[in-house]
Amino acid sequence: MKLKGINIIEQHVEKLVLGLAAVGLLGVAAWQFIGHPNDVQMGGKTVGPGEVDQILKERADRIAAKLGDDARPEDNSFSQPAPRVLSEFEKSLAGGVSSTEQLARLGPGLGSRLLPIDLGADTWYFEPQIERPTILAQVIQTADALTPEIVAQYPELAARFPSATAPKDIVWTTPAAIIDPRALREEMRRSNSSASPARMQIPTPWYNDTLIAIDVEFEREELLADGSFGSRVKVDPIPGQTTFRPRLQGQPDAQLRNDLMSRLSDKAVQAALLQPDFLPTRNNSFVPPALPSAGSAPVENEQAQQYAELVARLRSEHTRKTNELTKLGGPLAEQPKENDKERNRGKDEENGGGGDRGGRGGGGLAPPGGAGGGGLSGGVPGGKGSRGGTDADGANSDATKKRRVNLTKEVAKLAERMASTEAALKEIAPEAVVGGDASASVDLAGDEAVLVWCHDIGVEPGKTYRYRSVLRLYNPFFARSRQLMKEQIKLSDVIGLDSKASEWSEPVEVTPPVVFFLTRANPGEGQLGLGTVRAEVYRLHDGRWRREEFTIAPGDRIGRPSEGSRLPRDGAAGSEVAREIDFSTDWYVLDIVEDQTADRRGLAEGQKAAIVVLGKLGGGRTELRDPQQDVNSEDRRRLNRDWKLSAAPTDGGPTS
Repeated sequence: MKLKGINIIEQHVEKLVLGLAAVGLLGVAAWQFIGHPNDVQMGGKTVGPGEVDQILKERADRIAAKLGDDARPEDNSFSQPAPRVLSEFEKSLAGGVSSTEQLARLGPGLGSRLLPIDLGADTWYFEPQIERPTILAQVIQTADALTPEIVAQYPELAARFPSATAPKDIVWTTPAAIIDPRALREEMRRSNSSASPARMQIPTPWYNDTLIAIDVEFEREELLADGSFGSRVKVDPIPGQTTFRPRLQGQPDAQLRNDLMSRLSDKAVQAALLQPDFLPTRNNSFVPPALPSAGSAPVENEQAQQYAELVARLRSEHTRKTNELTKLGGPLAEQPKENDKERNRGKDEENGGGGDRGGRGGGGLAPPGGAGGGGLSGGVPGGKGSRGGTDADGANSDATKKRRVNLTKEVAKLAERMASTEAALKEIAPEAVVGGDASASVDLAGDEAVLVWCHDIGVEPGKTYRYRSVLRLYNPFFARSRQLMKEQIKLSDVIGLDSKASEWSEPVEVTPPVVFFLTRANPGEGQLGLGTVRAEVYRLHDGRWRREEFTIAPGDRIGRPSEGSRLPRDGAAGSEVAREIDFSTDWYVLDIVEDQTADRRGLAEGQKAAIVVLGKLGGGRTELRDPQQDVNSEDRRRLNRDWKLSAAPTDGGPTS
C-alpha cells in the first residue's frame, strides 16, 4: 500500500532515534576504556582508583608513627627560620595592626536602643553640682528623760548617767534643713552640648535613675567668749540610728555600693537615715520639725507664735505617724498579758460576772527600741521605736504588731497634745490661723520638698551653738574608671557627691536643767529694809519641767528643795507621791538697787523699777538682772509653755 502525503523522515524517524542512542552508548564505552576518567589528584600526582586506598593507608601509618609513645621528634621543627622571613616577622611585630589609628566602634543594636546616650571611654560626662540644703533658721531643742532600758543598752549612754536611780534627764537640739528632690533630679540629668568638649548626660542606669541620699551631715559651731563662733565639729549619729557613715569613712568598694543601692531603695530605710527618730524617752516629748506652712498666718504675740509653731509641728508628726500606722495595717490595741487576764477574771467573778470592761490605761516601759507605756485612754507615754516599712511577714508578724501598738499609743498621745496646745493657743490668740497637716514624709522620687534633720546630744547646757548641713548623694561615677576619660577618672574614686554647705542657722542657747527668772524686785522692802525679789525657778526632773516661785532677800540663795510637786512612783501612772525636787541654783542676791532711769511702763502702781545684783557661788562672778526684761524673756515664755503642757494632771493643772 502506497502512503501518500508522508515524507521519508516521518516514515523512518524511529530508526533515526535508535541509531543515535546506539552511537552515544558506543562513545561512552569507548571513553571509559580508552581514557582514565576516574583518576584524582593526591599530593600533586594523578592517582587511579586502585591506588587511592594504598596511598591513604601509607599516610595513616606515617601519622600513627608520629603519635606513638616511641615516636622520635623531628629535630628540624624549631630550626632558625630563613633570614628574610625573620626580618619580615620582626618588622610586622613592631608595626601597626590597622591602617587607621582608631578602630570603628561597634555596638549591639539592642544596647543602642536601651542606652541611647553615647557610651565609652571617649565620652565626656556632665559633672553635677549638688544644690545646697536650705537650713531652717530656728533650731528645736527638747527636754525629756531617757528610759532606763535604753541607757543600759548603750555603754556611751550608761557612762553619761552613772547613777542607776537618778532620772536620765537630757536636753538636745534638732537642727533641720530642706532639700529639693526635683531640682536634684534635674541636675543629675543635665548635659552641656555647648561646652568644649561637649558634656553628655550621665547614663541613668549608673544610678538606677533614682536619687539616693547616703548621708546628711550637720556641723555645729560654738559661740566663744569673744563673740565669734569656733570649735566646729560634725554631729555624730545618736546610738542605734540608721547610718552608713562608719563604712563611708573606710575604703569604698563594690560591696558597699551594692549594699547602699539595695538598702536605700527601701523608703523606710531612707526615711530613717534622713529623719531619724529619737531614743525612747519617758514622756515622748520630741516633736519633729515641720515644713513651713503656707496656710499659717503670722501672730504678733510672741508667746502665741510659739504655740502656733508647736501646733504645726504636732499636726505634721500626727499625719506622718498616722500614715505609717495605716501602711502597717491600722490601729492595734495592746493585748493584756496572761497573768493580767487571770487577775481580771478573778475580779469579775468576785463582782458577780463580767461584761465589757472600760478602756485600758497605759502600762510600764517597753524594751529598748520599742515604745512603752501610754494606753489609748491615758497613762504615761513611752519612747519611740525605730521606724520601718511593712514587715516581711506582713501585718501579723510579732514585730509589726508591736510597732502598730506603739504607733497607736503615739498617735493617740499626739492627738491629746494637739488638742491641749490648740486650746492654749485659742486662749491667748483666738484669731491665730495655723496651717494644715504638712507631713514631713520622705519621697525623693516626688516633687515635694523633703525635710531632713539630726539629733545632737553632744551639746552642753548653757552654751550657744549654730548649725549648717551638707547633703551627700550616691556618686554615679563611682567604680566606673574604665568608662571615663582620663581627665575624669578621679570622679570614680569617691562614693558620694557632696553639696556645698548650707547657710548657718540662727544661734540656739541650750537650756540648763535649772533656770530662773526674776519677775519682781522691790527695793527697800523686807524685814531689814534691804528689799525683796520674786524669783521663778524652772527645774527639769524626770523629763518634765517643774516650776516653783520663791521670795528672797539680799544674801539669800535663789531656789531651794521643794516637796510641792507630786511625781509618779517608779514611773507608774496613777501612783503619784510627793517627792522632793531640788530647785537650788548657783546664784544668790547681792543687792537690789532702784533704777531711777528705767521705763516704768508696765509696772504696777507704786512699784519701783530696780536692778538686781547677783553673785555666783564659788566663782566670784557678778551679774545685773532687770526683772522687766526677765518677765518678757522669750526663754521664759517657752519654758512656761512647756511646763504648762507637760504638767501632770495630779498637780492640779498649771496656773498662769
